[in-house]
Amino acid sequence: MNTYLQISAFLFLTIILIEYFRKKKINSLENIIFRLIIITMIVTIVLDILSTIFALYFPITKWTEYLIKIFLWGLVTWVYLFSYYVYCITSNKSVGPVEFKEHPHKQFFIKKFIFTIVAIVVLDIWMLLVPLDIFITGNTWYYDGPAMIIAYAATGVGVVTWIIRLFQVRKNLKQTKFIPIYIFFTVGVATITLQFVFPELSLVTPVAAYITAIMFFTMENPDARLITKLHEARDTAEEANKAKTDFLSSMSHEIRTPLNAIVGFGQALAKEDISGTAKEEVQDILMASNTLLEIVNGILDISKIEANKIEIVENEYSTKKMVSEITSLINARIGSKPIDFKILVDENLPPMLYGDNMRVKQVTINLLTNAVKYTQEGRILFQIKADNDTVNDICKLTISVQDTGMGMTEEDIEHLFTKYQRFDMEKNVNVEGTGLGMAITKSLVELMGGEITVKSTYGEGSTFIITLNQKIIHKEDQTEVIEDKQVKAFNASGSKVLVVDDNKINLKVAERLLREYNISVETAQSGSESIDKVLDGKVYDLIFMDIMMPKMNGIETLENLKNIVGFKMPVVALTADVISGMEEKYIKEGFDDCLAKPIVEEELYYMLRKFLKESEGNNVIIEEKPTTNDKNNVELLEENRINVKAGLELLKDMEMYNITLEEFYNELQNKITDLTNFKDSNNMEDYAILAHALKTEARYVGCNELGDIAYEHELAGKENNQALVNEKFDELKNEANRVYEVVKRYLGE
Repeated sequence: MNTYLQISAFLFLTIILIEYFRKKKINSLENIIFRLIIITMIVTIVLDILSTIFALYFPITKWTEYLIKIFLWGLVTWVYLFSYYVYCITSNKSVGPVEFKEHPHKQFFIKKFIFTIVAIVVLDIWMLLVPLDIFITGNTWYYDGPAMIIAYAATGVGVVTWIIRLFQVRKNLKQTKFIPIYIFFTVGVATITLQFVFPELSLVTPVAAYITAIMFFTMENPDARLITKLHEARDTAEEANKAKTDFLSSMSHEIRTPLNAIVGFGQALAKEDISGTAKEEVQDILMASNTLLEIVNGILDISKIEANKIEIVENEYSTKKMVSEITSLINARIGSKPIDFKILVDENLPPMLYGDNMRVKQVTINLLTNAVKYTQEGRILFQIKADNDTVNDICKLTISVQDTGMGMTEEDIEHLFTKYQRFDMEKNVNVEGTGLGMAITKSLVELMGGEITVKSTYGEGSTFIITLNQKIIHKEDQTEVIEDKQVKAFNASGSKVLVVDDNKINLKVAERLLREYNISVETAQSGSESIDKVLDGKVYDLIFMDIMMPKMNGIETLENLKNIVGFKMPVVALTADVISGMEEKYIKEGFDDCLAKPIVEEELYYMLRKFLKESEGNNVIIEEKPTTNDKNNVELLEENRINVKAGLELLKDMEMYNITLEEFYNELQNKITDLTNFKDSNNMEDYAILAHALKTEARYVGCNELGDIAYEHELAGKENNQALVNEKFDELKNEANRVYEVVKRYLGE
């Protein structure tokens, strides 16, 4: 009967083994242990069967004794491997079905396995050295003696370790994978006890085999084909996320390039002596431009957060200055709204703190801006409390914003920090925004180690509270002079600045803004042209370098400039691409700083302050703007599908429009020639860059059809789709030639 049990257990386990190895699977820690256990069990069953055959049908010799001891060795090995399995699946370092080579605690489990093997080897040597008594009566037999006692003792130690281990993790014992352990405790322990009392029975090996089989059905063992599909899905998702990031980067450049002209010319017009109505309209343009810029920046911030590219940069800062800047900005945003804006600052607030003041200011402004948006009248209370730990020099900041605005329902609050989520759209249809502000705020607060809470009553108002810790800075002199945010151009006469950009519109904006500082400005439309200027011996106090240029981009140009012996001029990256840590990237590439487009007067002011010296005297000489002859035959352009009105919306006046149109006309045929050469040589990278430039310039002067076609070619170039470029190139060329002839007639040439 014993032999039949052993053979049936062997056959059953062999079927399980075949099924196990038939399917491809990941090489997880659990799989590695199971392979060792099942192979050990099959070998042990074979040894058990051979031991029975040799004991009953052959004379008892020393070799029979060694065979039985080896069988006992296999049984003890199984028990200790099973003990190792119990330890691994209950460990807090276990991470489920993951490739063992990628396991974060691989070395920890290897050390524990080595300890298990050492214990097995010591016990096996001990069993081989002590005697084993064999008893045969008719067709039954059993063995006893010191070797058998060691085997029982070793098994008992293994069972005790399981009990201790399971008691330690008793709260997590509902998992399916613990079923084999429960069976061993019930059936297994009973079987060992029964065989100890009736040694002629041979039940331990079959029971251990069936427990091993049950393990097969309780393991976390997903099919490797499914894992492969999951990995493919993950890779697809990552590619889609990268495509989204690339799209946002492209859109950043697309939106910021025309914004550069709108903001730049708007700021310049605001300083002109113009009528009251026109002045108000210019202010409206600037306000709308700033709103659009905020929306773009919100999308870029979310992209940075998703890409884990947001970094907390800590430094010393003045709390008084920060509060002043925040309140000045919010007062401006309240404008003429009938809102009572109150500020309460704790007198215990330290004058100087250490933390990321830019992010602290950003999240606070986000809360206050939201309050202004959703409060039509009433009150906004901005309060800062400070709980100072003088022992550890830690200030617990509590920033609260309370308003009497629209308020939110409980359902709204649950989705408050969800991206792109806005509430009560029917009532708030005129409220600007993308629904990103609160998601960004929560992420930034948590990155700084703080937390944000909200209380709100629908129809009555809301209260937002941010708490975060900042380090207190002690200085002998903590008086801080708050700088006037109304920046004024200083006299930088004698300074020479080079602006490098392939887009002439951007060059014009830069020239006009720099002109107010009495700076000698030179321009270059390519990286190679800027290099030639430096090689000719020209020295500049500052170089603004565009990044996205044909033939040689800004980074490559900088590398070539730095290879020139003695080159030590500061170079600032001038770019519309500021997504996902690109600013940090440009600094690492060797740029001295980065200025985003559209150029903001305040940012330009501080950039020039950083690199240029102020000349003696306060008078700034403003160069007279160039004049051109007005051409009044606008109807000719309009009749030929050139939208002069759209161009004027960007360039503001007819004089600037005519200057830009003439420059566009002068370069149009050269651009088409260059595009043809790039197409014929399959240089899709430069083709896309030049098509991008053509699209931008065409839209500036109202040639929208040409701009749309050029945009289609830009996308085709970026996707390396030469077939589409070849197929539609004649359409682009014909439209460019049509525009060229119309403008030629308009200019009277």
